[in-house]
Amino acid sequence: MGAVHSSLLFPTEVRWISKGSKLLRFFNLRAEVNKFLKARNKPKLLASMQVEGFHQCLAYLVDIFGSINEVNTKMQGRDRNVLNITDNINAFKDKLKLWVERLATGNVRVSLPVLHSLVDKKALSASLLTDIKHYLNSLLADFERYFPKLHPRTEQLMSLTRDPFRRNVHEIPEQLQENFWS
Repeated sequence: MGAVHSSLLFPTEVRWISKGSKLLRFFNLRAEVNKFLKARNKPKLLASMQVEGFHQCLAYLVDIFGSINEVNTKMQGRDRNVLNITDNINAFKDKLKLWVERLATGNVRVSLPVLHSLVDKKALSASLLTDIKHYLNSLLADFERYFPKLHPRTEQLMSLTRDPFRRNVHEIPEQLQENFWS
């Protein structure tokens, strides 16, 4: 059919990290999938793909799974430690907050690029915008629950470990202050 991909993969067991790439491939092949479903006489599947808002929801899922996969990938591999992982998780939580703020104005341009490419000329439906805001807030709440803020003393020690030369001596625990001058 002249598509970029020559096949659409349908594995029975897909790890969640690869679901984002599968969704992106499905999104890129949606016109070919429609043709295939017509050729195979699958009216129910074809009708479900042509429901208003289906492609926008699919584009949103591509964006959000891609972002989560990116965070997950950053937390794996060599040279990873609690400082890197904590920074990546906190950065993602801050990103989610920023995305919710942007959605309040209907702006999806930077935060959700695949969705933006689909709705470039027309606005998102109000119901989809509400659903996305609700989901992002729910995702943020889940991240806050699974990765709560560290105890201030732990955060202080981690900050000292990140950059020991840019600290005020009074920010350091009392028992360690004198060690700074030895």
